[in-house]
Amino acid sequence: MTDNLSSQPSIAIELRRDLTELAILTERLEQFGERHRLAANIVSTMNLALEEAVTNIIEYAFDDSGGKGDMPVIKVELVYEGGCITAAIKDNGRAFNPLQSALPDTSLPLEDRVIGGLGITLIRKLMDEVYYSREDAKNVLTLRKRA
Repeated sequence: MTDNLSSQPSIAIELRRDLTELAILTERLEQFGERHRLAANIVSTMNLALEEAVTNIIEYAFDDSGGKGDMPVIKVELVYEGGCITAAIKDNGRAFNPLQSALPDTSLPLEDRVIGGLGITLIRKLMDEVYYSREDAKNVLTLRKRA
């Protein structure tokens, strides 16, 4: 794929429901970071948050029926403006607002903890802002990090 994005403040990345697609996401994010001269730690932090969110979508947002991996069902839009990098992750999986999930009690011993919830906790800690909405039968998770 070729593109001339050096002067554009945004890109869109379409991913199939396959964990191998995370490598494409990382590559495109790094290219985006280079184009906008973003610090390596900002790109790395955004990459970690995106990998966590997209992995959860791939693993949990869809029923097993419907041709897993056949068509792009996850779209990541990256925008850099006003000193912030914003990633909007859109998927057509079942409605799920991860921000409504109870935060895990990390003070409990491991054997007493409920499974799940650490990923969104990590995302919340890494990002400056995290939002969820449901638009046109799609989940939209928006992550924002000041550069």
